Amino acid sequence: MRYVVAWLILALGFAIGLGSLNWRTYCSLATRGVRAQATILELHPEEHASARYRYRVDGRILEGQRSPSRPNPPLDQLRVGQTVIVYYDPRFPQRSVLGDPQPILLNETGYIAAVALLFPTIIVLRWRSISRRRARKTGNESSPQ
Repeated sequence: MRYVVAWLILALGFAIGLGSLNWRTYCSLATRGVRAQATILELHPEEHASARYRYRVDGRILEGQRSPSRPNPPLDQLRVGQTVIVYYDPRFPQRSVLGDPQPILLNETGYIAAVALLFPTIIVLRWRSISRRRARKTGNESSPQ
């Protein structure tokens, strides 16, 4: 039972920890994001294949830097000065993504789920293996499971 509880705590910890990084932003952009046009300012293939872009919201000029996603072309097909699609959060217009936020959110959710399932499983199985080995060495074969 202690292994199950430990696994649940670790899984929640990984999910909450990773989810607090980008997931909430992608979720808000996917649910209430506003589509706009942006202009590519710089290409940064060495920085996570990202591009710096500029867009306008209510007369304000804002900038962002992200990896492009659909419906925009991939980074190697973008050029400085090219017009692309961004989505920004109307509550926080400085938060934006370079492309449709729905697939970005789906990808991020899958990544978080995979890590939250895989890493706690590896940790708990390793802990269980070490505990059983120690129990055998000390002669205590009936260690708690």
